[in-house]
Amino acid sequence: MSDSDKPGSDAGKDRIDGGGDAELKARLNRLGNAIAGARAEAISERQAGPRDGKANSGIGQAVKLSSEFIAGVVVGGVLGYTLDYFAGTAPFGLIVLVLLGFAAGVRNLVRASQRMGGSQTDNDGDAGKDSR
Repeated sequence: MSDSDKPGSDAGKDRIDGGGDAELKARLNRLGNAIAGARAEAISERQAGPRDGKANSGIGQAVKLSSEFIAGVVVGGVLGYTLDYFAGTAPFGLIVLVLLGFAAGVRNLVRASQRMGGSQTDNDGDAGKDSR
């Protein structure tokens, strides 16, 4: 063990001090300013949202699509049950409105998936045809 490595030795003190207190304070201020700037930038990025425009993750898209479909079926079932309860037409109102809810759910599912995929189709169904 050398003299500078011993616990009470003052030989290594010059390496730590560098240029004195003024330089150390200046470095500390620069570091503090850099940290404050990085924090402000990180906060502004979090508030701005995602940069690439993809706000939905894969799981988020799957949950959205499944909820679109399930909502249509559930609403159809609730309306059908209510119609049967008040009109006394059990089970025909429930069956018809659940089927209509299923169709509405599929339609909403197709619409939402087209919006997510960015594909634009015409309402008359000739999206795949050549438009010459």
